[in-house]
Amino acid sequence: MNVEKTLREYLKNKSRMNILNLRIEKAKRELQLANTSYTEDEKDTIEALQISAVTIKNTPSSKTNEFNSAVENTVINYHEEQIHKNRMDIDGVYSNIRTWEKEYKELKDETETIEVALNGLTFQEQFVIKMYYFEKLKGSDLQLNFEKNFKYKNQETIRLLRLNALKKIKVLIT
Repeated sequence: MNVEKTLREYLKNKSRMNILNLRIEKAKRELQLANTSYTEDEKDTIEALQISAVTIKNTPSSKTNEFNSAVENTVINYHEEQIHKNRMDIDGVYSNIRTWEKEYKELKDETETIEVALNGLTFQEQFVIKMYYFEKLKGSDLQLNFEKNFKYKNQETIRLLRLNALKKIKVLIT
């Protein structure tokens, strides 16, 4: 594991985990609705069939054994049209959930490793690592923030704290 890369991507990975979690929850809710159905009353079904069965004048009639009349088709078929099923690609949804859960687990392992490693650092080392890698502060910005919190601002001290913290993290992780 490249520690510096993982530290730089920590906040992005946490956000990605939240997004994946939302996607997984949404997909699971959709699966609960899969293959459910509802039934319209006769009046609504017949009305919908009649509205959709508008015929165009001067259209030649069909040479099949179906009824040509929209009214006759409605009378015969409206019972079948009353039931509406929620259809979806269940296998595709399950596949997406598995993919998202795998990615979530990988990101969780990385972020938890960093969180545990940060707990092994002093408060000053944690501060420098979080400001440098998470907040992307460099040079004088990092120095000013460090001075506000710890009342001194030697840039060399900050650099040494960061390097020592990185060494500790590498030892803790490996």
